[in-house]
Amino acid sequence: MAEVTIEPESNIPLQIYLENYNNPSGYIKISNETNEDPFILKIKAEDFQYHLIETVHTSSKKTKDISLLFEDSNSNIQARVNLEEGKSIHRYKMNIAEYLLDGHNSIEIIIISNDNSTNSAAHFVTTIEKKDGKILILQKTLSTKMKK
Repeated sequence: MAEVTIEPESNIPLQIYLENYNNPSGYIKISNETNEDPFILKIKAEDFQYHLIETVHTSSKKTKDISLLFEDSNSNIQARVNLEEGKSIHRYKMNIAEYLLDGHNSIEIIIISNDNSTNSAAHFVTTIEKKDGKILILQKTLSTKMKK
């Protein structure tokens, strides 16, 4: 899942939320009908905050078996990690108010999941109108589910 949220607050925060993306990267492009050079920001995997949830099933009730997961990534317990119950989450936040000009602003976001075997991408586009200090965001939340 990939979701982009833009809030109509004074600093106009933009947040990217990704579930189960491998080594994500991407771009944010903000262009205005009056400027020739759009703002383009490249987002690398290390720019994202990363969270991981893993579920381990074992018939053993020994805590020692579970602690092996943290000590030895090659242990047999790795085979019992349930990937379908697990979740990796990546988040990226930035404020975009300073990059918006009066008038029609186009926001384009491309997120790439860089898997070992394939690359998948999500492409989001929305419009923000800025006039007399007022902000109108055409679509505040954009989301998609990627097929893995």
